[in-house]
Amino acid sequence: MLNFIKKYHKTLLLILFIALVIAGIFLYRYIKDHSGEYKPDNSPVYYEIKKYEDNQYEVVYLDEVDVFKGYHKDFVRLMINNPTIAYDRLTSDCKKNIFNDNYDDFLKYVKKLDKTVLLTSSVSKYNKDGDRIIVVDNTDSSYVFYEKGVWNYSVYINGSIR
Repeated sequence: MLNFIKKYHKTLLLILFIALVIAGIFLYRYIKDHSGEYKPDNSPVYYEIKKYEDNQYEVVYLDEVDVFKGYHKDFVRLMINNPTIAYDRLTSDCKKNIFNDNYDDFLKYVKKLDKTVLLTSSVSKYNKDGDRIIVVDNTDSSYVFYEKGVWNYSVYINGSIR
């Protein structure tokens, strides 16, 4: 056996090298197929994107709490990413009483907010009274959403971020 190894050691090394390359390719494909997607917020995925044909749909059921949380999340993201649209979503009373009908005052309010705290805020209390939804988040900020239709709302800001 030792003579066989000495005689064919170059051939055996070549076969070992080829086997390692093939094993590496299979390992790479396995890791690529079985690795998850990086999610910086480490939150579970609640939705699945599907491609539908024309006039094809799937019914999605949400309870009221999901809608309230959605309004809160949508408005908070608008304040951070697009304050112009967020200002347009404010009720006329809120614009007049809190921001003196001045968009620049609203921008100053948004700039002083801690964006990290704002993005991680979540709904802790809620109450619905007709078309009025009162939402209090975990930063003790209070928002009053007035529903005008499906995902069509205006908001009155009652509190401020800590």
